[in-house]
Amino acid sequence: MTDDPVIECAVEEDVVNKFYEAIDKLSEQQRQVLFMSMEGAKVKDIAEQLGISENSVKTQKKRAYAFVCSELGESWVMLFFILFS
Repeated sequence: MTDDPVIECAVEEDVVNKFYEAIDKLSEQQRQVLFMSMEGAKVKDIAEQLGISENSVKTQKKRAYAFVCSELGESWVMLFFILFS
């Protein structure tokens, strides 16, 4: 990143905004699966809560992550750093 905290903050904000813009483009079910997964819910629990099969949860999760990564491009690495640092 950069030594300038103002620029660093602006870059982080831009990446987070891109993430939420990508999330907004997902189907409602993909959004639910993604957020529940990010909160630590297990596939089985997500399936039960949403009334879908575990395989559907896995598929929706995989598609959601793939879409978000494709929308973010190389910014996903920075998002990972922001979320987990």
